[in-house]
Amino acid sequence: MDLSDPALLLSILDLMPTPALVAEWPSRRILCVNAAAEDAFGGCLMEHAILKASDPVFGAVCADGGIDAVGSSGRREQWSAVIDPATDVCWDLACSPLTGGGRQIAGVLLTAQDVTSRERLAAAEAAHVQAVREANHRAKNTLQLITSLLTLQTLSTPHPDVRRTLQDCCGRIGIIAQLHQKARLEHGAPRVDFAAYLHDMANDVTAAGRGCPVVTESDAALLPAETAVSLALIINELVNNAARHAYGAGEGGVVSVTLRAGADGGRQLVVSDRGIGIPAECDPFRQGGMGLKMTRAFVSQLRGRIAIDRTGPGVAFVIDLPAP
Repeated sequence: MDLSDPALLLSILDLMPTPALVAEWPSRRILCVNAAAEDAFGGCLMEHAILKASDPVFGAVCADGGIDAVGSSGRREQWSAVIDPATDVCWDLACSPLTGGGRQIAGVLLTAQDVTSRERLAAAEAAHVQAVREANHRAKNTLQLITSLLTLQTLSTPHPDVRRTLQDCCGRIGIIAQLHQKARLEHGAPRVDFAAYLHDMANDVTAAGRGCPVVTESDAALLPAETAVSLALIINELVNNAARHAYGAGEGGVVSVTLRAGADGGRQLVVSDRGIGIPAECDPFRQGGMGLKMTRAFVSQLRGRIAIDRTGPGVAFVIDLPAP
């Protein structure tokens, strides 16, 4: 390209829909400014003037020797999200070397792409993520306050049954608070890495030394927060039920929790033990306590089906959940 013919340069640049200019290097003298650049920057960039860092938008390439780096290296450089303070429009800049008639760099071509919509969308998404994070944090703090109040009430009552009921309530509320803490925004909605939650839950239960150790296996499961809460409460009730009834006093044993993805997009949850089992004539959902009744209610809420495998040893609660 012959840089000595501004008319030729201008005729080519004016066909470009994006703002562009050509400047000599190393003098930085502006040779051509296309119509799109004149419209975008109100005629502030004049031909034959020297491009300066104070010039709108394109002047950003002068800072920190950017334009000189392109001229000396012959490599294209880019600058992202340069804001025009006069209009608040955001631009991505590109600076490409021009070799003229030979191999020596004689000038640079500067182009600007309006990315205001992209940057505003990114800012809005960041604000949304922050709002969801703050909402989850406030919810967790509120639930922890409720747990503290119930704990105080537990300590003040002399009745063992009432204490255990309040302790169960504290445990359920604690699970909800923990899931609020683990939720993160994915695809526009709060979601929970449920495989990681199961791993942490098993470690917490085993380390606490209450009841039976818990072992877990899970396929990758990024679940909506509402689904994760219901599923976690189901697992909590079934694990607690096994810890209390599966093994006799002094007997050792574990509770297994397995969550697998199904071929149809659904999932199967199995909570099992190797304990004394459940007699065939016993219907635990009718004759059992509140925890198992809550379990059936949560399974129904998730549109799932629950069955009991008594083939042993022990017992397994098998829950099939449909695809979301």
